[in-house]
Amino acid sequence: MRALARLVAVAGAALVGAVLFRSWPRDVTLVYELSGLPGAASLEVEIRRGGETLRRSRMRAPAGSGPIRQPVRLPDGTYDLAVRVELPPGPIRLSRSVEVDGDGAIRVPLAP
Repeated sequence: MRALARLVAVAGAALVGAVLFRSWPRDVTLVYELSGLPGAASLEVEIRRGGETLRRSRMRAPAGSGPIRQPVRLPDGTYDLAVRVELPPGPIRLSRSVEVDGDGAIRVPLAP
């Protein structure tokens, strides 16, 4: 009986630990691909979750329309990105969705 109680306690602790671990922010780099948007000058991004804006950023585009990297700390889950790209003929607005499931880079293609 005592061994069973220990097993239940260990299993419960592991379950609680797993739930808490998933809610911790992860080191994620969002990589915005601008290759389909020649001449992009800047990028404005709002990161949203559940209708709430978590972060706003404005970044300059590198010469040659290379990718823009944005390091962020986000817990696991799905996030909506509201993106505004400044182009020579005028700005365009795009929306994208990303799934955070661990540390690492997440590629965000921005071609319309």
